Amino acid sequence: MGFFDKLFGGKTEQEETVKFFGQSKTVLTPIRGKVLAQADIPDETFAQGILGPGCGIEPTGKTVYAPAQNPTFIFRYLCEANGLTPGEDIVIDNSYAHPADLNTAVSSGAVQLAVLPEPMVTIARSANDKLTAALDLTAEWDKVAPAGSLVQGCAVVRREFAEAHPAELACFLNEYKASIEALSADVQSSAEKIQETGIFAKAAVAAKAIPNCNICFIDGADMQSALAAFYEVMYSVAPDSIGGSIPGDDFYCVLG
Repeated sequence: MGFFDKLFGGKTEQEETVKFFGQSKTVLTPIRGKVLAQADIPDETFAQGILGPGCGIEPTGKTVYAPAQNPTFIFRYLCEANGLTPGEDIVIDNSYAHPADLNTAVSSGAVQLAVLPEPMVTIARSANDKLTAALDLTAEWDKVAPAGSLVQGCAVVRREFAEAHPAELACFLNEYKASIEALSADVQSSAEKIQETGIFAKAAVAAKAIPNCNICFIDGADMQSALAAFYEVMYSVAPDSIGGSIPGDDFYCVLG
């Protein structure tokens, strides 16, 4: 006699068909989750029906820890874009508001699921070789939002300075671009300089992290387009995160 038989009275020896064939029944579960066909249950005893007919429940509502502000907003958007409702299907916990604190918790095993930016991901995996990167948030973002619009770093200039010193600003941007290109072209040398200047403690870890940081240089109309798309998303998720309104064209510095 299987589990469902115990619930609903079992089959008689004369019955050759499923007891509730053609009937509609409601089965309540003690947890929220996705229904699995019996054959898909990852346990041969249940999947083969040794204990009787039934189905499985893949639990949802797991807790994922994320630093406060942008990492949380970004992850929330990705969850919603993939059909998950934060607070119901998944819990986003900000107990570790700072990436460094969350990194420590992940490395020690105190946290099982987390959203971390680079280089924190590489630092954590260097400290704990059992950790894996389940998702690349940039790749997931590009599936549901305009590709290339997950902008996480920028140079800011005062309008008065930009208008008074356009040549100097252009020079700075050219050198900034060259610096980023050099970083990507020679990762090992760049990692050693990062350690020498005290930006990061270990060159070896920096060298592993750099390729995963998606560092690039974007300016002009491409920059404005990418940032505008990012702000649209942030406004839909957390309007206050961008000041309560979407910036106008005069917010961007596009050199002529």
